[in-house]
Amino acid sequence: LTSRLNPKRGQTLSGPSSGPPAITTGDVTLNGWVKDGSAARWYTTSGGLPPAYTDTGQCEIIAGTNANSCQKREQVWLDGAHLDRVMTLDQVAPGTFYQDYATGRTYVGTDPSARLVEMSKLADAINSNAPGLKLRRLRFQRFASAGQAAAVVLSGQDIEVSFCRFTENHAIGLHITLAHRAWIHHNVFHRNGQLGMGHHRSHNT
Repeated sequence: LTSRLNPKRGQTLSGPSSGPPAITTGDVTLNGWVKDGSAARWYTTSGGLPPAYTDTGQCEIIAGTNANSCQKREQVWLDGAHLDRVMTLDQVAPGTFYQDYATGRTYVGTDPSARLVEMSKLADAINSNAPGLKLRRLRFQRFASAGQAAAVVLSGQDIEVSFCRFTENHAIGLHITLAHRAWIHHNVFHRNGQLGMGHHRSHNT
């Protein structure tokens, strides 16, 4: 996806009736890599990093050298393998990445030549209060959701999420909030950074 989906009242968003679920992904491919001098690292400005993080929200330290790395939303994968974020440029080593939000550069410590490098970018796939919405047989993966936020946020009445998969999202896969009569069944939540599913002030789920 390049932007959030905007489903309407009573709509059903569904993947194929058989086989794997349809993939909805929030990542982009990084290219245009440049060797960083004599250092064993490479960088690119593709992908479009957001402005530098500032300390907002609850009590998290997001900016500066004391920032908690899990507050940075963008994740990076090399040929499908998740790389570990480091917080300073001199820590870059094989299997890691670093992002300089001031210059817009993403650095990796493994030669990315002829490799597939992907970065989560879009914050979420759906954030909807539409009543009667049904999500079926869809896979939501690699969304750059902020802490306490999710790849899919639903707050309508009489909603259903079934036979879906939520995987490799930065914070939460699915968040049901301020909803009424939500039916959530036969889903898989796998390798999300904070929670598979969140549930907040909802009734008769």
